[in-house]
Amino acid sequence: MSVYLFATFASFLLNFFLIVPFIDFLYRLKLQRAVQKTRDAFDRPTPIFDKYHSHKSGTPVGGGILIVGMTVLLFLFFLSLYIFFNLPVQANYPNIFSELKIILFAFVGFACLGVYDDLTKIFFW
Repeated sequence: MSVYLFATFASFLLNFFLIVPFIDFLYRLKLQRAVQKTRDAFDRPTPIFDKYHSHKSGTPVGGGILIVGMTVLLFLFFLSLYIFFNLPVQANYPNIFSELKIILFAFVGFACLGVYDDLTKIFFW
């Protein structure tokens, strides 16, 4: 449990210092939210929703890539250190790698969903 907590805290600190330069990088890449034109279920325009979302256009999207990437890399780094130095790691399952596969699969799965959401905001499919 301590490896999870320490990796999460280290990831938080690293992301805290890297998020502002990464957002500037996203601005330079022009990964920004497009102007939204919504339609209702009957394919009629909905100007009220467009008005409420108009201030969001130009906002950079994709900051989750840094957060997920750093968290996964640091988590795997600290876990490899624990394995390299043969330190005991407590787990809920008999095999620690079964638990890690579940955690990482869920984390990366939700990250892929976030990437899809960001791509729809950029290209407005």
